[in-house]
Formats: sequence, C-alpha cells, structure tokens
Amino acid sequence: MNKLGYFIVILGVILLIALSAFVIMSIGTNIDVEIVGVRYQLGKDNIEYEESITLKFKGKYVNSFFNHVFIGDVNIDGHKLNELNNSKTTLKFDKYNRANLYDTNYNHVLILTDFIFINDDFSKVAICISEPSDDDPNSSHWDSGTGIMMAAPASNREQALAISNEVMDSFLPKEMK
Repeated sequence: MNKLGYFIVILGVILLIALSAFVIMSIGTNIDVEIVGVRYQLGKDNIEYEESITLKFKGKYVNSFFNHVFIGDVNIDGHKLNELNNSKTTLKFDKYNRANLYDTNYNHVLILTDFIFINDDFSKVAICISEPSDDDPNSSHWDSGTGIMMAAPASNREQALAISNEVMDSFLPKEMK
C-alpha cells in the first residue's frame, strides 16, 4: 500500500472514532438520583439556619460537545417543578455546569426561580434560592452574602457549604473562595 492508501485508512479510522464518540455522547445518560442535603443561609450571622431537604432528578442528561442538557422531572423537597404545566423541566447547563431553574406560577407562566450547579453525574448539587424582591413583587434576587442555598449530599451546614463551593468553584470569583 502506498502513502496515500495509509493516509486514507488512518483518516478513516480517526473519523470513525470521532463519529462514534459524538454519537455516544449525544445519546445521553439516564439520571435517576435522590439525594439528601441541607438548605442553609450564607453569612456569619446566619449559621443557625439549617434544614434537611431532598432533591430528586429523573430524566435524561446529554453531555455532548455542544450541549449539556437535562430533560426530566426535578423535585425539590416535595415540590415538582413545572407540575402546574404538567411538563418536564429542561436545564441547559453552561460552561460552569450552571443552569437556570424555571417553574410555573399559578397563571401557568414560566418564571426564573433559582440557579442550579451540578457535577457531571448529578451526585453533587448546589442551588441558589432566589427570594422575592422588596421593590418589585414580579422579580426575585439572590445575594451571595446572605442568600439561601441548598446543597447535597450533606447532613449539616458545613458539608453543604463545602459541596456548594466544590460545584460552584469555576463560577465563584477568587475573593469568595
């Protein structure tokens, strides 16, 4: 076989491997996770605030070259997101493994409620809980100094804070670490 023949065979093998990897990653992974964690408030004055919570994720997670998307059911401490619309939740993750959490209100309007951070297999989760704004009842905010967080797996505030810092590491500014 001449040089051109070897080149074509090698190029074909490389393309086959790349195509196989793309197809496998695009198929996605079934996620069925239930983890117990802690809801807590940030800030030194709020160290007493700590509640046990349960997070459930059931659906498909696609982690391809171009997309990081979860489509399925998200249940936060007994509340299924988008239950009023009877629809699945879609989480589109960015480069920080962060996604917006949306829920439907009683007018069946999709509203931004929180931010979620995950690791690649949903075994570690942190959620920043938005609170209603004092100025505008139709808006909400989250404060990195005194905001409410949920993190799992954790059995106390210290573990929850460590999980939050771990899954939010690439997102947090250096002065907050």
